[in-house]
Amino acid sequence: MEATSFVIKMKFKETFYLACLLVGIAAYYFGIEKPAEKEKILQQELSSNVLSFKKDDVQKIELKGNDSSILLAKAKSENWNLLEPVQAKGDLDAINLLLARMESLQFTRIVDEAPKDPELFGLKNPFLKTTLFLSDNNKKIINFGDNPPIGSGVYLSTSDSDRVLLSNDSRDDFIKSVYELRDKTVLSFNDKKLKKIKIEGEVKTIQLEKEGEGWELIQKEKHKADLSAVQHLINNLRFQKIKQFVDDPNEFTASAGWLSPYLTVTLEQEDVANSLLLIVGNESADQGRYARTNLSDQIFILSSADIADLALDSVNLLDKTLVTVPSSEISQIEFQDSESTIRLQRSSNEQSSWQIISPIESRADVLTMNSLLADLREARISNFAQTTIEDPKLFGFDPPQRILKIRSGQKEWTLELGNQSLDKEMYFARRSGESAVFNISTRLVEKLFRSLHDLRDRKLLNFETDAVHRIRWEFPHQTLELVQTGKFWTLEKPERIEKIRSFLGNEVLWTLKTIEYDQKVDSPAASSWVDTPAVKLEIWDEKATLIATLKMGGPEDEQGRVLAQVNNDPQIYRVSKRFLQELPSSPSKFK
Repeated sequence: MEATSFVIKMKFKETFYLACLLVGIAAYYFGIEKPAEKEKILQQELSSNVLSFKKDDVQKIELKGNDSSILLAKAKSENWNLLEPVQAKGDLDAINLLLARMESLQFTRIVDEAPKDPELFGLKNPFLKTTLFLSDNNKKIINFGDNPPIGSGVYLSTSDSDRVLLSNDSRDDFIKSVYELRDKTVLSFNDKKLKKIKIEGEVKTIQLEKEGEGWELIQKEKHKADLSAVQHLINNLRFQKIKQFVDDPNEFTASAGWLSPYLTVTLEQEDVANSLLLIVGNESADQGRYARTNLSDQIFILSSADIADLALDSVNLLDKTLVTVPSSEISQIEFQDSESTIRLQRSSNEQSSWQIISPIESRADVLTMNSLLADLREARISNFAQTTIEDPKLFGFDPPQRILKIRSGQKEWTLELGNQSLDKEMYFARRSGESAVFNISTRLVEKLFRSLHDLRDRKLLNFETDAVHRIRWEFPHQTLELVQTGKFWTLEKPERIEKIRSFLGNEVLWTLKTIEYDQKVDSPAASSWVDTPAVKLEIWDEKATLIATLKMGGPEDEQGRVLAQVNNDPQIYRVSKRFLQELPSSPSKFK
């Protein structure tokens, strides 16, 4: 026993010492070896960088080539200025990209630690010499020499050592022209502070004014402008770039283009006293036009494509929303054509309830009215034909073919339809109080101008579901009767089945509430079947008061429709036979 205990103790010690050894090895690896390995990798990465500097410390950049020299200096607010060969504002994005490439420039190998003849690598008179002047008065130089005879890349030398390095980067990424490093912004402004835009051309003028959160087009009258179209115009102005600078004053005679300019753009901003002015003059030989602003005497060239973005037609800026009245605020809708007028009135008590008040008095169909309001809310103008109209007869407005009137409180909005286009795809239209003529699609017209048949509520039975206590429907061969008690329904006839599944009783009610007529029948002979209908249905409330009666049957027409009568009224209707077939005709349905 003691021997066994001794063996166990020895094995425990061996296991303990082994565990301590493993912990020690792990601690050495993760505490010493691993950090050292990471440090080694970091040093290798750093050593492969051509120069070690931070681009934020750079205050000046000098780029010298065989026949050119460019000098850039950092200005306030992290901007850059071009000092040589011309004085101008620098292109911040282009300069930051150049610095980022120089900061990340790496070499793949050291070609020569101490070259005897730098000319062998094109580094005695380098193709490009870049000098970075730092904030601590030091400077860093990179010389770009020849491309290697085999493979790609470029030979480099730096101010840090005499070594010749080989980089896989292309020297073309570091060769920059004055144009590339020069700010090419045409107009610099805050688009959120714009309050007026005016574009004057040789034959037309566009004037826009900010109104609240939107814009208005100012002509003989004010038109609501399309917000997205105006924003697109503003973006074109803000991001427009100079195609070419004209620094030689002898190249262009200013008076020849500015006395009668091709295009003038004026921008007025909030809290800014002076307007911004862009003047576009004569055509240049480089597929563009000469231009200048009122901020300097610098002449430049704008491309023909950029100018075309500004030479807009005013109709392209008009708001294409057809109905400007919010659908929730519409109280009355009226449709007029040469034959009839349909007028609908919204209930003052219930937003979703509408009544037809002319040419008949009837409930309007809820689903149809919701669909109509949605169509009015989403309706869009296809395009504008003219901003002003001189002769209404040319477009068919004297008199209009159809009229849609919408009333909201005391205000009335009107849409007039004129002639159709030759291909019948469009209608000419105009709105009350506006002179602009526009096109809306024939498909949209058909959606908006609903017929009386579509608008009226064609449901035959109108009752509150919760008020129903008893339902009886009689077929020639048998009668079925349902009675509701609390949450349950009981089938009383032709046999008693208690507490049938509740949804079956509700399904019968739902079927009854969906019965709609297709048309009214005016023939007196059509009522001869009412004494022997295919089904007679009666609905009572809890007090045994008759709520409604419905009879369906009679001869079918060629469309498979049967006849119907409600509450013994003399009026007879045509209804789809499926309503008759959907009523359960056997108690097996409820088992």
